[in-house]
Amino acid sequence: MDRTREDLEDEIIQLKEKVRDLEAKSRDGEHIRDLFQNMEAGVWVLDSDFNVQMINQRLCKLLKVTESSAIGEKCYNILDRDMCSTDLCPLKRVVRGNCKTTARTEKNGIPLFVTSFPFKDDDGNLNGVMEEFHKENDELKKEEIYRLLVENSQDVVYRISIPDGRCEYVNPACTKIFGYTPEEFYKNPLMIKDMLTPKWKKRFNKVWSERLTGNIISPIEYQIVHKSGKVRWMTERDVLIRDADGNPVALQGIIIDMTPHKRFEEAESRLAAIVEYSHDGVISYDIKWKIQSWNHGAEKVYGYREDEVLGKPVSILIPPEKRDELDNLMKKVLKGNVIEKNDTLRIKKGGTSVHVSLTISPLKNAGGKIIGASTIVRDITWRRNAQIKIKNSARHYKHLVENVPVGIVQIDRNGDVVDVNPKLLEMVGSKSEDYTRSINVWNFEPAAKFKFTEKFMKCLETGEQLSGECNYTSLWGKTVEVQYYINPLMNSNNDVESVLGTFSDITALKDAEKKLKESLREQDILMKEIHHRVKNNLTVISSLLNLQSRQIKDKEALNLFKDSQSRARSMALIHKELYSGNFKQVNFGEYIKNLVSDLFETYNIQDNVKLEMNIDDITLDVDVSVPLGLIINELISNSLKYAFPKGKNGILTVEFHKEKDKYVLTIRDNGVGLPDDMDLGNTESLGLQLVKSLTDQLDGSLQIVKTNGTCFRISFREPEFN
Repeated sequence: MDRTREDLEDEIIQLKEKVRDLEAKSRDGEHIRDLFQNMEAGVWVLDSDFNVQMINQRLCKLLKVTESSAIGEKCYNILDRDMCSTDLCPLKRVVRGNCKTTARTEKNGIPLFVTSFPFKDDDGNLNGVMEEFHKENDELKKEEIYRLLVENSQDVVYRISIPDGRCEYVNPACTKIFGYTPEEFYKNPLMIKDMLTPKWKKRFNKVWSERLTGNIISPIEYQIVHKSGKVRWMTERDVLIRDADGNPVALQGIIIDMTPHKRFEEAESRLAAIVEYSHDGVISYDIKWKIQSWNHGAEKVYGYREDEVLGKPVSILIPPEKRDELDNLMKKVLKGNVIEKNDTLRIKKGGTSVHVSLTISPLKNAGGKIIGASTIVRDITWRRNAQIKIKNSARHYKHLVENVPVGIVQIDRNGDVVDVNPKLLEMVGSKSEDYTRSINVWNFEPAAKFKFTEKFMKCLETGEQLSGECNYTSLWGKTVEVQYYINPLMNSNNDVESVLGTFSDITALKDAEKKLKESLREQDILMKEIHHRVKNNLTVISSLLNLQSRQIKDKEALNLFKDSQSRARSMALIHKELYSGNFKQVNFGEYIKNLVSDLFETYNIQDNVKLEMNIDDITLDVDVSVPLGLIINELISNSLKYAFPKGKNGILTVEFHKEKDKYVLTIRDNGVGLPDDMDLGNTESLGLQLVKSLTDQLDGSLQIVKTNGTCFRISFREPEFN
C-alpha cells in the first residue's frame, strides 16, 4: 500500500527527534569525558577481564604511559602486579566481595594508594572495575586533614570492636560531653553502658544485639549520666563495619550532645502549653485581620471554639460602636507600635458584652516586615464589678465615718489636715470643714498647747502607735476629757505616709467613773463595818460563854461551853482578817497560826505538847475559810483535850499545802489515838460529826489514820463562786 503524505511527514518528524536525541547524548558524553579527564585523581576503568577501557591524563602521568598504549592492555601488566599471587590483591577483593577496597602499590619507584570500586549492571552482576590512584604524600595529607577534623570535632567520634566492645578509638570531645577521658574509655569495654540512666541501661543488651545485626537504623536517642552527675540527652549515628567476608568487625559513628536542643524543645513545648492553656486569650491575625490562631483562654473569654473563628475577620468580636477604635489601634500596630492594656468592650458568642483588657503587638517575618498582629486578651468583668463594689463600699464607709460618734482626723507629713469628720469639728468647736482643712497642725497653737503636735510628729517619725487621755479646751472654751489613739498609715514601701487620729469625748464616762468609785468606796466602808460588827458580836458571844462557864461545875457541860467558845472565836478570827485586809479573801496561813495559838491558850496547854507547823502562804475565799477554820478548830481542840491525858508529852503537827489543783490539810498527833471500833459515820461526838459535815460542804475527802496516834487528812478543790 502506497504511503500517504501524512505518513511521510510523521516519519520525518520521528527522524528529526532521533537526531536531536543523538546530539544531546553526544553533548552529554562530551561533558562526562571532560569531567573524567579533569579529575584530580588518576583514574582508569577496567572491564570484567581487567582490560583498560578508559584512562585519564592524570593517571597517564603517574604511570608514565600514553592513553593509546594503555587502552586494551591488562591492568596488571601496566602495574607489574600478579593477579594470582595473593588473596589480598585489591582486584580480587573487589571481584570476590563486590565492594570497595583500598591497597598500596608502587610504579616507577612512586608509592601509590589505589581505591577500587565495582561496576554493576541492572541485575547486580559485576561489569568491571574503576580505580583511583593517589600519590602517598597526597593520601597522607588527606589523612592528616581527616585526623584534624576528627580530633577537633565538638561531637564524639568513636570506633568500637565487635563483639568484645573494646574502644579502638574515641576523640577528645568525649571528655567534654561525658566527663571521662579517652584513656578511661580504652580501659573499660562498653563503658557507655555504665553511663546510661537506669531506664536506658535496661534496654542496652537488646539494642546492642540489634545494632550488630543491622536491625536498628540510626539515629538512636538515649540518656546518660555525666561524670558530674547531670543527666544529658545523646543522639548517636553509627555504621556497621564488615570484613571482606561480610562479618561485622566494628561499629563506628558519631555521638552528638542533644541536651541544649532538648531543653529548647521542652521550653518550646512548655511555652506552647502555657499559651494554649493560659487563662488569658492569645489570638493572632494576618495582615487582613483574619484570625489565624485561637487558644483555650480565648475560647473561655469569647465563647467561640477554634474551628468557629479561624479564618474569620476579627470584626466578629467588635461591637459596631467600637469599629473606629479598632481601626485606630490597627494603624498604630502597622507602624510597629505595641498597644498595652487597652480596656475596652467586646462581644461574646451569643451577642453578650464582655469587658476586656487588650495588649496588641505586631508580628514580623524574618525580614522584619509586619505580617499581622497578636493580641493578649483578659476578661476584666470581675475587675469592673470589683471597682463598682469598691466605690459603693467607699460611699458606705464615708457615711459611717461621717456619722460615727468618734472624732477622726488625718494629717500628712507636712502637718496639713487631709480629712476630718463632722464629730471632730463638733468636739473642737471648728467653724467649718474648709476652715479645719486649711489648718497646719505644726503651727496650730491649741494643738501644741495640749501636746497633740508632738504626738503626731512622734508617730510620723517612729511609726509608733500612741494612745492616752487628756483634757482639751475647744475653740469656744468648753473643756472636755478626751481619749485618743494615733496610728501610722503606711504607703506601699512601708513608710509612714500620714497619721490617723481618733478622739472620743469621755467626759460623761469619767463623771460616771468618779461616781462609781465613790459608791465602791462607800461599799468598802460598809463591808468593813459589817465584818467589824460580826467580829465584835462573835467576840461578845465568846466572852459570855467564858463568863457562864465559870459558874458551871459539871465537867461535861463545861467542855461543851469551851467547845462553843472556841468555835465562836474561830469565826471571829475570820472576820478579823477580813476587816483588816481584803473583804473577800483570807490569808489562811496567818489565820491558822493565830487560831492554834488561841486554842493552846484556851486549853491551858503547858510545855508537855510541842507544836510543829508547816503551812504555805495561801489565800482562800471567805466561803471556804469559815468551814475550814471550824474543821481546824474541832480537830485541834479534840487533840488537845484527849490525845495527851494527865500531862503526857507529845507532838501536834499542823500542815497545809497546795498539791497541783488540790488543797491538803493534815492534823496529826502522837497521842493515845482513837478507839479501834470508832465509826466516823456513826459517832456520837458532835465535833467529829461537824468535821464530816463541813468536809462534805467543801466537797472534799476525809482520811483518818490510827497508827501511832491519830492523823486527819482532808483534801479539797477550791470551788468556783458566782
